[in-house]
Amino acid sequence: MPWEWVGPVVTGVVSTSGFAATMWISKQGRDQAEALARLNNLHAERMAREDRLQHRLSDAYIELLEFAERFGQWVAQLRPSTADPARSQQASMPGLAEQARVQALVSSYGSPEVKALAEVWLAAVKEVAAIDVDIRATLDDRRTGAGHHVDYTIETWNNLEYQMRPAEKEARTRLTRQISDELQGVADD
Repeated sequence: MPWEWVGPVVTGVVSTSGFAATMWISKQGRDQAEALARLNNLHAERMAREDRLQHRLSDAYIELLEFAERFGQWVAQLRPSTADPARSQQASMPGLAEQARVQALVSSYGSPEVKALAEVWLAAVKEVAAIDVDIRATLDDRRTGAGHHVDYTIETWNNLEYQMRPAEKEARTRLTRQISDELQGVADD
């Protein structure tokens, strides 16, 4: 009889050990499943955030391109005229609020390359806009006889036609190409 107790005790110890091992393995499995679920959720959140950012970038770039094209149309239609400028059929320059919005979008979402090209393009547009202001003032002075502004000559118009307009168009083309390349890169990812 002295050894009769060994069998039941060993059986109890083994079954308790097995139960403990099963519980430990089960907890490890649950922990791994929870960790995997957290990682999947984090990945899904990152992907959704990246998708939103890419969508905003695309929207910002499309708005910038539309804006640049409207400015380009205005630059292309700028013509010397002795007629009343208010009655002109030329495209109008985008307003200050729209200019500020597009600048904010470029500053917020634009890549360094797009920001640099946008600066070059805007500098070209500002040169044309400054000439337009001076030309309109000259035309107004001619109508009113004030004569406070420099009278623009054929040379000024040639400069506008053969240097400033091509410079604006080239800067706009480079900006458009860069944006297109970046958006194509987003689409390829």
